[in-house]
Amino acid sequence: MRIKLLLSLLAVLLTIGLTIPSTYAKVKSLSLSPQAKQSIHDLSVNILTNGNNPNLMAITPQLDPQDYQIVKNIKLLPDNPLYFFKSIGRSIRLFFIVSPASKGYQLLQDGNEKTLESLLLIEKANNEKDSAKHQKLINLSAKNLDQVGADFDQISQTIDKLKIEKSFQAYFLQEEAFRFSAYWLKHQILLQKQADQLSEPNFLTIESARIKHLASIAHIVVSENKNPLIFSSQLAQLISPQVGSNYANLAAIALLRDLENNASPAEQISLKKAQILLQKELEIKLSKLSKSDRLKLIEKYLEFIHGNPIREFQAYSQISKAFTSKEMTILTLALKDKAAQNFKAHLNRLDNQNLQKQFVNTLFSRYPLDLRLLFYTEIQLNHPKVLAVVSSQEKNQQKETQLTRLEQVKTILGAQICQNYGQNPEQLAQTRFYTQNINQPDVLDLKVAQFLSQSIQNCNSKSPKSLKLVNDLQTKINANFVAAAKRSVVTKLPTKAQAIQILKEEQVQVKPGEEQKVAEEIIEETKKIEDSVSEDTTILEKEIATVKDTIAKQEDTIASEEPTTDEIIQKEEEIIEQIEDAAATGETSPLVEELPAEIQEEIKQETKTSLPTPTPTPLPVATLSPTIAPISSPTPAPTVEPTPTPTIEPSPTAEPTLIETVTETVSEPAPEPTPEPVTAPSV
Repeated sequence: MRIKLLLSLLAVLLTIGLTIPSTYAKVKSLSLSPQAKQSIHDLSVNILTNGNNPNLMAITPQLDPQDYQIVKNIKLLPDNPLYFFKSIGRSIRLFFIVSPASKGYQLLQDGNEKTLESLLLIEKANNEKDSAKHQKLINLSAKNLDQVGADFDQISQTIDKLKIEKSFQAYFLQEEAFRFSAYWLKHQILLQKQADQLSEPNFLTIESARIKHLASIAHIVVSENKNPLIFSSQLAQLISPQVGSNYANLAAIALLRDLENNASPAEQISLKKAQILLQKELEIKLSKLSKSDRLKLIEKYLEFIHGNPIREFQAYSQISKAFTSKEMTILTLALKDKAAQNFKAHLNRLDNQNLQKQFVNTLFSRYPLDLRLLFYTEIQLNHPKVLAVVSSQEKNQQKETQLTRLEQVKTILGAQICQNYGQNPEQLAQTRFYTQNINQPDVLDLKVAQFLSQSIQNCNSKSPKSLKLVNDLQTKINANFVAAAKRSVVTKLPTKAQAIQILKEEQVQVKPGEEQKVAEEIIEETKKIEDSVSEDTTILEKEIATVKDTIAKQEDTIASEEPTTDEIIQKEEEIIEQIEDAAATGETSPLVEELPAEIQEEIKQETKTSLPTPTPTPLPVATLSPTIAPISSPTPAPTVEPTPTPTIEPSPTAEPTLIETVTETVSEPAPEPTPEPVTAPSV
C-alpha cells in the first residue's frame, strides 16, 4: 500500500511543470586578450594562495569551483513555495535506497547542498529590508543547518553500527563522511562571515544551529583516521580552496579547536595532537619567511577572523603558547586581540538579560578555558590607556557600557559554574584548564582560578569536595606562577607598596621578599595585553613600521605554496564563467573589480557586445530529485557494490623534523584504501 501511494505521488510529481522565469541569457564565450588572460591567471593564483578579498561579502564570488557548480544548479531555496517538491523528491529518493552506505552517501550529498542553501538564505536576509521577511529567512536557514547536523548525527551512528557488524561498507561511508565533514567545516568559514552581519539575536540563532551537532562532526573527523598526522593534513588540504594555502593551517587549527570543545574525552586527545602538528608546521613555514612577509601574512589573516570569538581566542592562545620564538608569540597577540575586538562588538549588543543569557548559553561551554577571553577583555577595558586614546564622549560611554555588560555576563557565568561544578568536582578536574594550565599559568589563568573559587564559594549548592578542589586549584596556580616569576630576569621593579597592592588584587600569596618580582611579572604580562588594544597602535603595526626593505632583503625567504596547474586552470575557468553568468543578468561580477582597470574596461566592452537580449527560459519539468553537481568527480555509474578508490594523501610537510617531533605521541597506522561511493539506481 505504501509503495502504491509513493508511486502515485511520483506520477503526480513527474507531470508537474515548474515554469519559472529566468533572467539568464547565454553569453558567447568571451574573447579575451593575452593581457586579460594573464590577469585572470594571476588573480586565480592569488585567490588559491591567499584566499578571496576579505572585503568581498557576496557568497557566489567567494565559492570554489566545486561549490559554484552546485550553487548554479540549486535553483530553488527553502523560502520558495515550490521547495516543498524538492524536499519530497529527496525523501522519495532516499526511501528507494536500500544500502545503508549508499543512503548515507546520499544524505551527505543532500546535506552539502542544503548547507550552501543556508548560506544563500543568510545572504538574502542581509539584503532584505522587510523585517518579517528577514526573520523568516534566518529561521529557514537555521532550520536547514539543524537538519544537516541531524543527518551527520545519523551518519555517525550508521558508521558505528556498520563497524560493529564488521561490514566493508563502514570504510566507504567513513571516508565519504570525513570528506563531506571537511566541506561542511569549509562552509563554516563563509557562514560565520555572513552571520557576523546579523543582529545579535539572529547571530545567536545561526550560531546555536551551527554548533548543535559538532559532536558528530568531531566523531567523524577523528574516526576516519586515528592518526592526527593524517587527518590534520587532509583537513587543511580540503579547506585550502576556501581560505588559500597560506592560511589553511591557521583556519584548520581554529576549526579543530571548535570541534574539540564538543568532542568526547578520547577524541579530544586526537584533536589536540592534530592542532599541535599544524602549529609546528605553521611555525616552520613562518620562520622561513622574511620578517616583512611574515608580518604581512599575519596582518592579512586578521581580516578573515569571524564567528565565535571565544573559540578563536582559544585557538590563537594555544598557538601563542606553542610557538618557541618570542617574536612569534608577539605576532599571535594580534590574533588574540582581533578575537577580543569581536567579543567587545557582541558586548555592545547585549542590551537585555535574556539576550545575555542566550549569549552565554550559546558561546560559552562548561570549560573554564572559555573564561580567558573574558578577563583578557576586562584587562583592556579597565586600563586607563584605553579611555585616554578615545577622544569622543560617545566612545568613552561605549567603553563603560562594555564594562557593565561584561560584569553582567560574569554574573551569569558564575551561576553556570555553580551549576556545572558545585556538586561535580571530578568534572572540573578532567578539564584542560585543570590538567594543563595549572602547570604553566599566566596572569589570565590567575584570574580564571580566582573567579572559579569565588563562584563556588558563592554557590548555595556547593559540596565540600568542590570547594576544596577550587581552593587547591587556585593555590597550585598561584604557586606555579610565583615559581616562574622568580626565575625571570627583570631590570625594573615596582615599589614594595605597589607590589603588595597588586598581589592583593590578584589574590596571590608570596613569601616576604618576593613581592616585587612576582608583581613585576604580573605587570609585564598585563602590559602585553594592554599594548595590543586595537584603538591604539598595535604591537603588530609597530613591528611592521620598523621593518626596512634592506633588512627584509637580507633575510631568508621562502615562496608561498604554489597551487597545482590543474587547480589554477579550474579556478581560471570558474572566474570566466562567473563573469559570463553575471553579464547574462546585466550585472558585473565582483571578481572583475579585482582585476586591473584596463582589463575591467576590456571585459566590460566584451560582455556588452556579447550579451544578447535576455529572454525568459522555462526550467525543466520537476523530477524526483534536484540537480546536484558532482562533489569532486563525476558520479559513478549505478552499482550495488562499492569499487576501490584511493584515499586522500596528506601534503608533505616542509621539514622532515615535523614528523620526527610529534610522531612519538602518534602511532596509529593510516587506514586501508576505501571504496568508491555507491549511488542509488535511478527511479
